[in-house]
Amino acid sequence: MAFCGGPGYELGGWEENVSLREIAAGWGTIVGYLESVEPPKEIAGWHDATQALWTAAKASVDLYLASGGGQSEDDYILNALFPLALQHQPQIEQALSGMDPAVRAQMVAAGCIE
Repeated sequence: MAFCGGPGYELGGWEENVSLREIAAGWGTIVGYLESVEPPKEIAGWHDATQALWTAAKASVDLYLASGGGQSEDDYILNALFPLALQHQPQIEQALSGMDPAVRAQMVAAGCIE
């Protein structure tokens, strides 16, 4: 949970004037961290679902950047990234719904979930 409240997790945020290349680098840091930890069983489902989303999003952006795009970044975000996030959302929601309320409160306080 310490990672969620730290500067590494903020790398996944979306801000104005940040390129997809910069976003991809931040997401790479997050994916690397998620791959490096063995989560406690209380949050393993959320961890795995979240890791799957970050990994898929990073791979998608990397592919977009390597291919030269073919569409504007805004169109790519709307047509590829948002649907990708929506595709992974049910697994994340399912993991959260099965989480102990006290653990969920800790995750919210740590900034891991809203």
